[in-house]
Amino acid sequence: MMADIFVFPSIREGLPMALVEALFMQVPAVCYDVNGIKEVLKDQQNGFLCKSKDYKTMAKNICTILDGKFNFTAIDLSDFDINIMVQKQANLYQNLLKN
Repeated sequence: MMADIFVFPSIREGLPMALVEALFMQVPAVCYDVNGIKEVLKDQQNGFLCKSKDYKTMAKNICTILDGKFNFTAIDLSDFDINIMVQKQANLYQNLLKN
């Protein structure tokens, strides 16, 4: 593994592909609980969700992972496969054109 932890302190996200990639490689993540993130990161399974701008909790959760006190649980990320996502986006545009 090239990284021990993925930290993503973004306060606005659409679909965080970097997060998906980190979780696919089973790298635990610590992120703010904002749109886009919470669809991928499952709190205390594959990382930690923190309230937006709560840097103290974020730091505490980073330490928990780095201290080896966190067990990563893989979740199904197949919905975030790039080929599936591109097809879903294409279908959305096709449907919008029909209306």
